[in-house]
Amino acid sequence: MKYVTPHFFKDFKCKGGSCRHNCCIGWEIDIDSETLELYRSTESSLRRRFENCISSDDEPHFILDKNERCPFLNEDNLCDIILEMGEGSLCQICSDHPRFRNFLSSRTEEGVGLCCEEACRLLLENKSALTFDEYGQDGECDEDEKYLLSLRRELFSILQNRSLPLGARINMMLEICGTDMPKKSITQWAHEYMKLERLDEQWTKALDSICTDIDTSHFDDEYGDIEYQYEHFICYWLFRHFIDSAYDYGIEAAVRLSVLSYNIIHAVDAAYFNSNGMFPTEQRAEHIRMYSAEIEYCAENLEALHSLLL
Repeated sequence: MKYVTPHFFKDFKCKGGSCRHNCCIGWEIDIDSETLELYRSTESSLRRRFENCISSDDEPHFILDKNERCPFLNEDNLCDIILEMGEGSLCQICSDHPRFRNFLSSRTEEGVGLCCEEACRLLLENKSALTFDEYGQDGECDEDEKYLLSLRRELFSILQNRSLPLGARINMMLEICGTDMPKKSITQWAHEYMKLERLDEQWTKALDSICTDIDTSHFDDEYGDIEYQYEHFICYWLFRHFIDSAYDYGIEAAVRLSVLSYNIIHAVDAAYFNSNGMFPTEQRAEHIRMYSAEIEYCAENLEALHSLLL
């Protein structure tokens, strides 16, 4: 079996209490059966808290407090379970997150979700083309999977050809896949995004900033030298989603969603610049983080967008 990870994957480390967007806040965290049994049988000082802070519903989960914080997240934004019982005592979701794994017949692809601010920083900071580390040997795969993997490699090659403007590369990518983007303006798409489930008020504000026509030209003139960051984002989106999306919705919808995701983030970035007269890289990372949390981590939102792009 082959294992594939983005090159920066080995450098990822949770920021812990210094993270501005703690993943133990605002997310309902399910507990797998094995870990639930550990919590119920432990003799640690946390046993009473486990009894009081875990839902006994069909899908056991931590009961968030009134501020939507995990009940085991202390005032220093550190996990009391880790401090008391060690990292090996975390439930599967807490242990894995924000890592993701895509299981193909011939390989396992693993990365770090962009809902994490540290993952965004690692993705954006390197000016060189995004690369992937591979270990082991490819297993047997059918012709469809072989074709999709080959096509994705070709899309990466097109997107990373910096002798051309990013817009030209995107058009070439769409053409290779036999498609183009629907004839909708960014403002029309913003209104479609407003219909989706939304969690963060800041994301709603960001969408609202592009619900009327905006001029992106001044932003592009000022910050064209960091166009590579958008290149990284599109490639990483394709790494995580292209294969599964192509199977579920077809190649055209899969590649269109990568472009639409870039278009929305680019527009939100330009709107921020137009309002503030400046645009730090940290803000681009924040827009990507919000987009990922709102779209990538909501199956209903992903399905709705794919359906609009069929």
